[in-house]
Amino acid sequence: MTTPKATPVGPVSVPSKESTRGARAEEMQGAVWRGQSVDRLPLLIEVSGQPWDGKQHTLEEQVADPRKMAEEALRAVEAQCPVVSDSVLCVRPQFGVGLFATPFGVEYELSARYATPWVKSTPSKEHLSRLGTGDLDIEGSTIGQSAEVLRLYRDTFQGAVETFLPDTQGPFDIAHQARGHDIFTDIFDDPPFVHHLMELATHTYIEGTRLLKQAGEEGPSEGHHSGCLRMVDCGVRMCDDSGVILSPTQYAEFVGPYHERALAAFGGGWAHWCGDAPHLTDAYLAMESCKGINLGQPELYDQSELLSRVVEAGKVYFGLLHRAAEESAEDFLSRVLRDLGGERRGLILICPPRQDESKEGLMDLWAELQEAGQT
Repeated sequence: MTTPKATPVGPVSVPSKESTRGARAEEMQGAVWRGQSVDRLPLLIEVSGQPWDGKQHTLEEQVADPRKMAEEALRAVEAQCPVVSDSVLCVRPQFGVGLFATPFGVEYELSARYATPWVKSTPSKEHLSRLGTGDLDIEGSTIGQSAEVLRLYRDTFQGAVETFLPDTQGPFDIAHQARGHDIFTDIFDDPPFVHHLMELATHTYIEGTRLLKQAGEEGPSEGHHSGCLRMVDCGVRMCDDSGVILSPTQYAEFVGPYHERALAAFGGGWAHWCGDAPHLTDAYLAMESCKGINLGQPELYDQSELLSRVVEAGKVYFGLLHRAAEESAEDFLSRVLRDLGGERRGLILICPPRQDESKEGLMDLWAELQEAGQT
């Protein structure tokens, strides 16, 4: 595999450090991750989402020439730099959700033909059964390629814009991508094989993440994520979308212990999943190495119960919460604060304004409600 060289990007306008509001926002978010009570909980207005196919360069062009990927990354944040927010703007290389399955020998297409890069075919069960951790060429896989792009980002941006890791998924998601949907029948037909695959996936998650963190000059138990987030005493994000469809008993046997180990390797981390999965909520709130959770579909959960449990467990909820179509900004934000039970900890909220709302007005309202002791 040919990996890109970390050569300087051409004429790209890099925003100044001051324009990213970095220091104050990092301080506020860091306090929440440390479990501290704060005068004002942070509110993240924007997320610097980098589209797969950018304004000027397709994903295929970006993969072939990572300087173009860097240019598209910067375009995603430039317009947001002047916005008043508690976000810490950051960007990542775009290599899709199947990145960490590539050491297993999957066929992986780095294009936007399926909306994102995607696993096209998986190796045989016999191949996967023969693999040991020493057979997984992490540096020679697409993980190594993305590490080179992270080095390019760091050399180019010079700290003016923070970077975060490409999509690392989580051990069970990685195992699912490497094996395909047959993993769900393997749980009944061949449990030892599933445990073998989970050992390989956990090793890949840990070692691949370490490689990427070194390339991005990111500390083992800290980092950035999601285009807006600063993580302190919390080193990684873990996706668990595949674990949603398991039973609680299956999850406890085949997933939970491996995810606990993977998060612990980085001083803890936070977990994301989509779907209605109360067994995941239970598992992660009880997991010592899990520092927080993020829901892809918060509307499926009872917000009051969710936030009270998060605070009681000493965790952090990061991300969007459900706002009804007819609900005013004041009613929504007041409800969030009530559901925290008067606590000023445990929440880093993303709340994009609607078309008829100003970003500045939303930030002011959030501050005023907390200053007034709204509960």
